[in-house]
Amino acid sequence: MCRLSDASLRKQAGALGLSLKGISAPVGAHQKGEQVLLVHAISFALTRLVTQPVTRLNFFKGTALDHEHLQREFPLLARMEGPAIVPGELMRTIKTYRQAVRLCWALRRLRTLTFRQLAAECGLVYQHVGDYFNPDDKPGRRDMPAEAVRHVEALLGNTAISQWHAAHARFTVLEVLQAQGRASA
Repeated sequence: MCRLSDASLRKQAGALGLSLKGISAPVGAHQKGEQVLLVHAISFALTRLVTQPVTRLNFFKGTALDHEHLQREFPLLARMEGPAIVPGELMRTIKTYRQAVRLCWALRRLRTLTFRQLAAECGLVYQHVGDYFNPDDKPGRRDMPAEAVRHVEALLGNTAISQWHAAHARFTVLEVLQAQGRASA
């Protein structure tokens, strides 16, 4: 092993506040290899140990440790409930099926959901999904197919479309639930 003797490298390292005393290269190494070793020696020499103060957390100040105090609720691990009912005051503002579909999208639980993900999860054609939720009601726009409503509502987390259908048919929510109960019996 021999010591590196490149004066310009030592000058640069000194300007950075580094020392090259312990850095060495194998004897007979190729010049280009030594230059690469020198460059890497400086880049790794810049790494410094950082210490962070750590404070101990004491959740049980003056209380006995029992199971009641050890249990914590984690909302991320909670079970996701089924689609939620949309409040009546919002549903009264909805006049058309397309408005109900757009309201369902606007009230989605997962705000980062994209049309592409919705199409993949619900088995829809991605190119058509933009038409379903487009704010203009041009005659050439496609409507969401009826067989997709259940899957879309489950994914978006609300029942705006089904509630519009029930209100449009002049059914109350109670009548719809009773009809579902009779159908399952």
